[in-house]
Amino acid sequence: MKNHSPYYDWFGVDYGSKLAGTTVICFLKNEKLVFVQSEKKKSADVMIEKFVKSNQYSSVFMDAPLSLPGVYTKHTGSKDFFYREADKILAAMSPMFLGGLTARAMRLKHTLDKIEFIETYPAHLFKEILKVPSYKMDLIEANKALKDLLPFSFDNPENWHQFDALGAWISGWRHHNEKSEIIGSKQEGEIVI
Repeated sequence: MKNHSPYYDWFGVDYGSKLAGTTVICFLKNEKLVFVQSEKKKSADVMIEKFVKSNQYSSVFMDAPLSLPGVYTKHTGSKDFFYREADKILAAMSPMFLGGLTARAMRLKHTLDKIEFIETYPAHLFKEILKVPSYKMDLIEANKALKDLLPFSFDNPENWHQFDALGAWISGWRHHNEKSEIIGSKQEGEIVI
């Protein structure tokens, strides 16, 4: 482990369309969580690659599928061509439905192989674990509720993409504090909440 606060050892990403300006990185800076959002018409993937290359992190918690259903990798017992077991348990979107986004996320994981990519699902964290009222309904109320639940400060997310990037970072915090839930299997793909 590096010689710094464990809070600096990972960052969270809400991963969106490549050029839509909806991808957000959440990380700790000067003891406060902050956001970097991609710009419209500029590659979100290039933004993430530059961020990884100019910072020292051991892992990224990413809200995007990082594997395919086990049937494609000949995982024993897998018969579903659309969903992984973790997707079924969490009622998450299929990696196949998300097609291009899944392929881009898997390419990033392959290209940036010096950093560990961990899949997460902020919607489940906020709705089922933290039980944030107003999630995806009222951003101001959701921000207030979250501030009451967490032991660290953060800039108020200005949109739901930033809120979900914060959720990805929180999943990393829970994981590093051995409080996370791990859904799915290593062979097919785990989702850390």
